[in-house]
Amino acid sequence: MIEPLLRRFLAYEKRKRAVIIGAIVAGLVMVWPATDEYIAARQRTRDARLQVEEAELAIEKLPQLTETHQRKTQELEVLMQQLVGGRAARQLQGDLTELGRQTGCTVLRAQLTEPATRMWNQNDHPVSGTKLTNPGEETPFQLETRQIALSVTGPMNGLYAFLEGLHGVDKVIHPQAMSIKGGNAMAGSDNNTGTLDINLLLFDLTKKATVKS
Repeated sequence: MIEPLLRRFLAYEKRKRAVIIGAIVAGLVMVWPATDEYIAARQRTRDARLQVEEAELAIEKLPQLTETHQRKTQELEVLMQQLVGGRAARQLQGDLTELGRQTGCTVLRAQLTEPATRMWNQNDHPVSGTKLTNPGEETPFQLETRQIALSVTGPMNGLYAFLEGLHGVDKVIHPQAMSIKGGNAMAGSDNNTGTLDINLLLFDLTKKATVKS
């Protein structure tokens, strides 16, 4: 009597375990994708929160960035006005001749040379750039250099006034090989007459020409 009861009990326990295991497996099959989606949703939420924080930080910096951009734009406009391209070089050539007349001098020569170009690098310098040990990487620009060879004669005080006026020229220029000869630089002149010889380097930055493939 007892043995059949035990067999039925054991069979019931086996069926119960099978039902429990089946229920667990079915539950995992249903819940596992939802768990993956939950984890992915949490990650998307964290990513979205980070993006919102970055956007808020960018918005806070926007007035400062706008001010910096405006300042740099103004500085660039001023610099562009100071560069001496072909047209500006010819204008300067005429202005220097007029400056000679205004200071009581005579411009004997104001010879403008053809431009020379070279690549412009990140750490470059318009005058000593070719001697730099670390010029840096190339930029999209090239340096364009012209030269005006000036020879001006007149009274010494006029020559000094000419140099002062030249110093006030708001252009990217560099004086080279300047000399002033006083005394009888011209036939029939008195000791107050002299001659100023000076070479001026004029600088411009231009975009490199794109090579079409």
